[in-house]
Amino acid sequence: MNHIDLHMHSMYSLDGEKKVEELLQIAKDSQIHTIAIADHNSTKAYTDLKNIENNEIQVIPAIEVDCTFHGKDFHILGYFIDPFHPVWEEIETRVSNMEKESGLKRLEIIQNKMGIKIDMDHLKQLRPNGVYEAESVCEVALSMPENDENPYLKEFRPGKKHGISPYVDFFWEYCAKGKMAYSPMKFMPMEEIIEIFRSQNAIIS
Repeated sequence: MNHIDLHMHSMYSLDGEKKVEELLQIAKDSQIHTIAIADHNSTKAYTDLKNIENNEIQVIPAIEVDCTFHGKDFHILGYFIDPFHPVWEEIETRVSNMEKESGLKRLEIIQNKMGIKIDMDHLKQLRPNGVYEAESVCEVALSMPENDENPYLKEFRPGKKHGISPYVDFFWEYCAKGKMAYSPMKFMPMEEIIEIFRSQNAIIS
């Protein structure tokens, strides 16, 4: 039987942690024979893969792209893409620049309007790429005694409403679209992403 996992993220995604070789080892240990590393707006994992000896795990080249359709943001997946096509590097650079700018605006709101203290040295250590997403900001904030009495963080402590998954919940509670610390980004239209996928004969999901 061929066990598969078609939605893995490497360290090149904001919500990923593992190096490519670690993902391959996890797949091997879990008796998964086919995987797809579908990082957010990046195919860098496949450059790493070229330099790794791998004779056991089939890796389907994939990507998960942020896009917009009728004013709403979506993630769209493409499988069997050409991971080395320059269009993916262009998209990654564009999205990364937007994420950096958006993160700084969001950080300003969190600090100035919500009164949450942020140790910037700690945050930069967590995110040396300069993309300060809500989850890392929350992680830093909760680690600081200066924020112990901040009312916005009260329900994100252990044993409280959001104590089980505080970092992700912080995003949905304060930083998602329509929330007080939301900072918009303008992604490519879904139609354009679909055309790119189709030009590479990719399977779209």
